[in-house]
Amino acid sequence: MHMTDFQLSHLIYADDLLVFGRADSLNCTRLMRTLNMFSNFSGLQLNLQKSSLIISPYVSCPNDISMALQIFNPSPKITYLGIPISLGRIKISDFDPLLEKVTSLLSGWRARLLSFDGRLQYIKYTITNTVAYWIRCSIIPKSICKAIGKLCSKFLYHGALDSRRLQLISWYNTCKPHSFGGLGIASLQGLHFAYNCSIIMRCYNMPSPLSKWLLARYYSPWKPPQANDTAFWKSICNSTDG
Repeated sequence: MHMTDFQLSHLIYADDLLVFGRADSLNCTRLMRTLNMFSNFSGLQLNLQKSSLIISPYVSCPNDISMALQIFNPSPKITYLGIPISLGRIKISDFDPLLEKVTSLLSGWRARLLSFDGRLQYIKYTITNTVAYWIRCSIIPKSICKAIGKLCSKFLYHGALDSRRLQLISWYNTCKPHSFGGLGIASLQGLHFAYNCSIIMRCYNMPSPLSKWLLARYYSPWKPPQANDTAFWKSICNSTDG
């Protein structure tokens, strides 16, 4: 399959819709006509105040596109389902909401009342599931992973994020399996590796728009990645070497 054989028009989750299209005013006018027709038949109205527009910097007529779509404040970055989406590289500061969420979960009054075993289970499931959601959508920088590990370590061993007591066991060793002396907590690196493996499995066993696009764009995860490939695909290819 070649890239010309596959096109992605939209992604939708509940009432959150992403639409992809050719960046010219005629195509955008047709899109708005289609959306208005859908609104007339369904009674569901498009809220332009809550809509966002991302335009490539290489587009020659951004003002015409904004006029056709009636969205007059294009942005290089949007948030979709809580995850930042950008035309360029995601910045470390874009992961602040993740750190704030983890900090809020670990510092809540209910979490502070847990025993050591309770805190262990809380990290294994509540915190891990929170971070796993971001891992499925982006590559978390090493500095953010280190910060999350530090927060979880303080919470697990001392029961408080503001503790100044020395930590005698590294978080790396804590996350090892029981057979290697750890507590069986899934490390962020392990979660990332598992997600990459699931993507490879889906490419060959569960046909979907994502798997079709990846195979059309990159052909095989066992081929060495090219210099201009995305960081996401390079990570997939690195997982096949593991």
